[in-house]
Amino acid sequence: MRIIDVNCLYGHWPFRHVPGESIAETTTAAASHGIDVMLLSSLNAIFYRDCYEGDEELHNVLPQNAYHIMTIDPSVPTFEDDLKCGLSQFRLKGVKIFPTYHNFDLKDSSVTRLIDILTEMDIPLMLAMQIEDPRLCHMCFPSSVPVHSVESMVQNNKKIPIVLLNCINPMLNELSNIAAQYGNLYFDTSGLRYDLETINKMVKKWSSERILYGSQAPLYCRKSTLNLVFKDNVPEDIQHRILYKNAEELFSI
Repeated sequence: MRIIDVNCLYGHWPFRHVPGESIAETTTAAASHGIDVMLLSSLNAIFYRDCYEGDEELHNVLPQNAYHIMTIDPSVPTFEDDLKCGLSQFRLKGVKIFPTYHNFDLKDSSVTRLIDILTEMDIPLMLAMQIEDPRLCHMCFPSSVPVHSVESMVQNNKKIPIVLLNCINPMLNELSNIAAQYGNLYFDTSGLRYDLETINKMVKKWSSERILYGSQAPLYCRKSTLNLVFKDNVPEDIQHRILYKNAEELFSI
């Protein structure tokens, strides 16, 4: 069975030791778990003063079986220039934003402008709801993105596909109604916490066409995220949708 991992990370996580940070280790680990295609973004880009420098690093080592997800901070005045450069230079399939690390609000006019540009470029937006559980954070204290902020952004900008990354079960339950109204809202599996029939419960609330497999490796254990899909009593056609078909269609892979 083909597997596309829509939420992979490359680079250094500054707050704890994370095995497998090199691109060679990233590629080997993906292959060992049967991952055919990775959508990679740069951890370094989150923390560099200039996000683009982290994306250039990723571009220079991007494996053949991977596509580039670019990190954009819309609060930076030059983000439009960075995005245009990335579109021309990178094997780009999406843009990822980190509101709680870059300290902007989803209601800001710069976010609206970013969505307008991505609409013109026909590029999906990926929103990191959190990176790690806020209770594990020290030195800096980012919280999760508030659900009401996501609702406001989606209701006011019904233009492009938006993928919520690392969104935990209660958040997804709250957002299920707005997802039904919007019709172009997705989420990856990295934030799901195991519960009996977790995937099947989410399918009932969101439909199988809105769920994408994402691991958030190497920060999370990829085997655990795969087991969430394989160990539940999930029908095979839904497994296929989650593991690769939805990503194929959404990102034109």
